[in-house]
Amino acid sequence: MSSLSSLASAAAASTGNPASGASTVGASSAQQIQNEFLTLLVTQMKNQDPLNPMDSSQMTSQLAQISTVQGVQDLNTSIQSLLTQMNALQGVDSANLIGRSALVAGSSLTLGPNGAGGGYQLGSAVDSGTITITDASGNVVQQLALPSTAAGVSTFTWDGTTAGGGTAPAGNYTFSISATAGGNPAAVTTLSLGTIQGTSTNASGATQFNMGPLGQVGMSGLVQLM
Repeated sequence: MSSLSSLASAAAASTGNPASGASTVGASSAQQIQNEFLTLLVTQMKNQDPLNPMDSSQMTSQLAQISTVQGVQDLNTSIQSLLTQMNALQGVDSANLIGRSALVAGSSLTLGPNGAGGGYQLGSAVDSGTITITDASGNVVQQLALPSTAAGVSTFTWDGTTAGGGTAPAGNYTFSISATAGGNPAAVTTLSLGTIQGTSTNASGATQFNMGPLGQVGMSGLVQLM
């Protein structure tokens, strides 16, 4: 039965990971191995020695392996089909987000006629802090006070007023945030506010959002929809 054992093991190895739909050899190769297994099994049964018959427990075990292989292959096919449908539905749902504002990881600000907005994420509450806004040359334009804030995602706005009392020109700026909690520095993640301008699908089938100046962002990159 060693030949049968080798074929059964090869068939099992060819199924791969059902969750990913990947296979080591491929469905056609696995089917070929199964056919060879059954052909060899029938041949051995026809030519077995009546005084030394095949071990029925081994035969039953290997038949069960082949049956399992076929079941896993069918499961692979079903899961792959389900993933394809889910990606298609996600694309349709994502299209409904076009025009919505969202916070994504970043530190850029776009100042327009109505000011600029950004956000930040805190792992724990902070007592106070400072939002420092700089221009393209790295010059400090304005500093805003960060009040006592609970953990989570928060937003802020800047009306465009400079530290000297003037009005900053429209355009792109960057910001950084320093905060303290109990007198110690606290970790802050800066978030840029942008508008979803379109959607697309990458090579792996995942949805990508066109955030204009903020670039392409995946679904997991949308920290919060506004």
